[in-house]
Amino acid sequence: MKIAVDIMGGDHAPEELIKGAVAAAEHNPSLELILVGSEEVFQKFLPVLPPRIERLYSHSVMAMDEPVDHLRKKKDSSIYLATSLVREGKADAIVSAGSTGAQMAAAVLLIGRIKGVRRPAIVIPYPTLEGDKVMLDGGANPDATVENLVDFAILGNAYAKHLLKIENPSVKLLSNGTESHKGTAVIVEAHQRLAATKCLSFDGNIEGRDMMKGGYDVVVCDGFSGNVALKLTEGVASALFKLVKDEITATLPRKIGAALIKPGLMNLRKRLDYSNQGGAPLLGVNGISIICHGSSKAIAIEHAIVTAANCVERDFIHHLADAVSAYTAEQSKEVVK
Repeated sequence: MKIAVDIMGGDHAPEELIKGAVAAAEHNPSLELILVGSEEVFQKFLPVLPPRIERLYSHSVMAMDEPVDHLRKKKDSSIYLATSLVREGKADAIVSAGSTGAQMAAAVLLIGRIKGVRRPAIVIPYPTLEGDKVMLDGGANPDATVENLVDFAILGNAYAKHLLKIENPSVKLLSNGTESHKGTAVIVEAHQRLAATKCLSFDGNIEGRDMMKGGYDVVVCDGFSGNVALKLTEGVASALFKLVKDEITATLPRKIGAALIKPGLMNLRKRLDYSNQGGAPLLGVNGISIICHGSSKAIAIEHAIVTAANCVERDFIHHLADAVSAYTAEQSKEVVK
């Protein structure tokens, strides 16, 4: 299979993305990569291509803070060209750590949506006491409607079932209370719709304070709430590690004790480190587009490329389309009744 990698997007582009891509190719002999970036970047960081790596020259970049509508004017940008490779069948997936908005726009414009999906969603691995769970939307749709939230539940359920191999995923809806009447009007109606849906196992609302405890497989929310929850979790984890470090190194006796618990703290940090996941697919588009954290370094990019390969191997888009089709058929029967 071939994976296209936009090496121009992200806080640590292009060097870290190139390192991650080269490592992925070295460690996975079945992979072929097409790196998309400027000629100057290749001359500086990768003048000689390793085995199973090709290159495609781009001539512009979609900046992280650039308006998404500029994409149509930048058809020579790295994200546009990398996504075009998927559209043309020259690549099986695209991986990028650049502008999320630009990547989503390129995917919708060039690859299109799965039939029946109104808006794609960003799926995020969310850390809990039980291990990573599935959260969506992670930021693509801050003003999600009731229909969008139901779509996200169907997509997230399929993601957990076919990629994470969870037989009957438990789906919850993020709200400010567990009662069915809690939340905004959109949340309340979404709860009613999800409770009536037969093609997934809806398990009611969940509050933000309980998200890290687990007890679910998929949590559904709008892009605004999801992005805030994710970044708040990242910030709290980072601050907590700093506080712990300050306290356990404040005196000599504590420093001695710190040496004993250091391995445990390092393991905990790894469990909360997004780079171990690398990236996640943009759910709802009719092709595999892997979105990486903007601050991704080489190890995260390598893992993201492996994630893309897993999606291809498991025919993930076909499973997503089947899940959406099943829900659509269910709704059609309800209308007839």
